[in-house]
This record gives sequence, structure tokens and C-alpha cells, in this order.
Amino acid sequence: MVVLRWRSITRFSSGILGRRFLRRSAAGCRWSFTVLSLVRRRPLKTMSPKSVVVMWIFTLASWIATAWCVPTRLRPYRNWWLGARPRLGRNSTCRRAYDMSVGSPSSASEMDISVVIATHNQQERLRLVLAGLRGQTAPATRFEVVVVDDGCSDGTAEMLDEIGRLMDLRVIRLRPNEGRCRARNRGVEAAAGAFVAFLDGDALPHPQWLQCHIEALEQGGRESLWCGAEYSLPDLEYLQDPQSDMPMEDKTPSVVREYLHVHRQELILTEDMVLGAFDRIEARAVLGGYPFPELEIMQEQIAELFARHPDSPIGWIGFFPHNGMVSREAFLAVGGFDPDMSFSEGWDLAYRLQRHGCRPCFVPEAKTYHLYHYHDFSDPLKAHEETLAPQRAMRYMERKYGDPKLLLFHFWHASIWPDPLLPEEMLLGDLVEFHHAYVHWPTSRLCDLRTLLAHHPTWAEPSGVQIP
Repeated sequence: MVVLRWRSITRFSSGILGRRFLRRSAAGCRWSFTVLSLVRRRPLKTMSPKSVVVMWIFTLASWIATAWCVPTRLRPYRNWWLGARPRLGRNSTCRRAYDMSVGSPSSASEMDISVVIATHNQQERLRLVLAGLRGQTAPATRFEVVVVDDGCSDGTAEMLDEIGRLMDLRVIRLRPNEGRCRARNRGVEAAAGAFVAFLDGDALPHPQWLQCHIEALEQGGRESLWCGAEYSLPDLEYLQDPQSDMPMEDKTPSVVREYLHVHRQELILTEDMVLGAFDRIEARAVLGGYPFPELEIMQEQIAELFARHPDSPIGWIGFFPHNGMVSREAFLAVGGFDPDMSFSEGWDLAYRLQRHGCRPCFVPEAKTYHLYHYHDFSDPLKAHEETLAPQRAMRYMERKYGDPKLLLFHFWHASIWPDPLLPEEMLLGDLVEFHHAYVHWPTSRLCDLRTLLAHHPTWAEPSGVQIP
């Protein structure tokens, strides 16, 4: 009778507490009732006093363990059952629809990191990113995955429902589209982890990506800001779906279309490769978030800056929101991503975090791979706008924070992306020079730089809050 009752309780409770939890927390009960009763093959009344004492000791211990474990296990579900939703804030001006029907919060006592992915119409590449998270070497109990579906209309919702049957996945659906900064903020508000790691919907993580961040967390302390290394996969540019050789119909030149067909096996990137042959993917990657030599130089300079000046006040420049990690508490304390920025928003966030007391740390082993897609950078005007966007973002930051030394950014940036209107002798050759100028130059010396920039046509353009 005792054994039957125990089995009934186990079946009833396993749906709420989880079978693994019950197996651990009630091991003493199973030992007491099954081993002492069944193995001895005799009723409890016929047991010796010593056996009865041993049985009650194990039973009492199991009750104490269960009384302590059950509230811990159920704590993360309390707010969920009460209908908690991401907070919109008092300044919200429009209605937003949220749907958190896929998945549920994980136990904060077991889980360190929430991986937050904001996505908009990236179904094919997002599927590969989620496969990369399924293949992480870090224990699954140490992280959760939060995907913010930011107004997707390409079948992402159905794909996430499908993937939700393969992995523990939480989905927040925003209707209408709010933009990636607000979407990331919603994801962090809903996260259960003490730390938040960011990916984009087209940023494929290395199998050891999270493990490297966890090791850096254990070594660097809770007040750090972790910056990973970025790579890109340029041969995917014209593939609508990297798992097939079908090119983008309206954007692929005929010669490229033929090349894609001939070299199909060399170019496709499948979930099986992500989960079992990642070395083949690494062999195709180039350093930098985009396949441009300037970004490769920038990544090398970031590594050099952290190697020579690990406490540099410009360490924020190494943070990118498609491969970075930060304390959730610190993120919320500084207000999250600025929703008025649509470019270089990671620098703006990291700048505030560093001023808040977070110490930027570079984790080169934590790698992500941009599943590159078509951008039409062959158009000179679009390429030029892409170059100007970081400069306009930095101008916005300089006005926002009243930090005149941010003007130095333009003279470092022009050393990588040449600007014929800035004298070469005034350029900062690399980030180490940028660091020294930021630390040692007096404010009075910046007056000449401001005068020069005041006559620069790009700087003289009116710059609103919205960064193009």
C-alpha cells in the first residue's frame, strides 16, 4: 500500500516538479519504503527496532530536503502563474500584443545565463542559430533561450513552435514590430538568468560559445561586461536559405547563380553541420562581423587594446550586441538599449555600463559567425551611408553624454575608413592611440578637433536622434 501510494504521488507531481527533481529530492523516501520493505520481503511490523530507526531517519531527512527544495523549484513559476508579463514602462504610447505561449521560465537557482535573440523575418538563418544553441557544450541547465519575435511575417512563428518541441525555448511575440532595441529590452525584462548573453537572428554561435562566456564569468567577476569575437560567412550572401542552393531570385547575378549551382556542396550550411561538423564551418569564416578588411583590422585592434590596456576607458568599443554578455541587473539599471538608436546601439549601451562600473572584458574564444546575407553594398551610396552611420551615432552619443573626448572616435575611425577631408597627421592610427589620447589629452586640445569637424560636411549635417 505504501509503495502504491508513493507511485501515485510521483505520477501526479512529476508534471509540475519534473521527474529529475523528484528523483533527487525524494531519494530518501524511495530508499525507506522500497528498499527496507521490499528487499527485506516482510511487513513493517516484523522489522527490528534498528531497521525502523534507520527507516525513519531516512524518511525525516527526505522530508526536510523536499521542504527546502520545493519552494526553490517553484519560485520561478510564481510570477508566471500570476500572469507576469514584460513591463512596457509608463512612456509607452501604443498598444503591444505579447504572446509567451512557447516554453516557460527555467529555475533561476540552476541557470546562470539567458540568451536573448531579437529577430525580424530571419526564419532560415534563425533556425541555424537555434541549432547552434542546441549544440552548446555548456550544460543545458545553465542557460535558457529567449527569442523575441519582433513582428515577423515570414513563418518564423510556426518555425519557433516546431523548434520548441526540440529544445527548451521561450518566445515573446511583439505585434506590431517595435525595432531591435526595444525587442531586446523586452527579452531582457522577461529573462530569468542573472546574466544576459545577446545573439542576433543571423549570428551562429560556436559550440563552445556559452562555455567560454561562463568560464570568463567565473574568472572575471559579476561586474564585468563580456565582449566576444566576431566572424562572418560571406559565401552565404546570395542564399535565401543557407541549407539549400536556391539563390535569391531578384538579387542574384546570373554568373553567381551558376556558381552557386556548381559549388552547391561547398556552399550550403545545414543543421547537421552545425551539430556535428562545425570545423567545416570555421574553415570558411573570415574575421570581422562583415567580410570587409576594415572590420578585420578593427577586430585585431580590439584584441590589441584589451591585451595592452585591459582597464581602458574606451573598452566599450569592443562590445557588440550580437555577441556580448552583461549582468541583467546592470543592464536594467542603465536603462537597456536606447530605442532611439538604430545603429551602433551596442556602443551606446556599453558606454553607459562602463560608466556604471562594469569592466569590459574581451573573450576571443567566444566566437559567433555572421550568416551573411545580401546588403547591396555594391551600391556606392549605400556603402557610403554604412560608413557614415557609426560617425553619426558617435556624434549623437557625444551630445547625449556631454563627453567631448568622444570626438576622438572620428579621427580613429578615419584611419580605418579613410576620410580625405581629415588631415592624415591628425588621425589616430589604432585603438591604442585612441586610448592614450582619451586618457591624456586635455580638454583644451579637443577645441582644434571640434573646429575642424565643424567645417566637415558630414559633421555639419543636421543629426536627429534617429540614427540611419
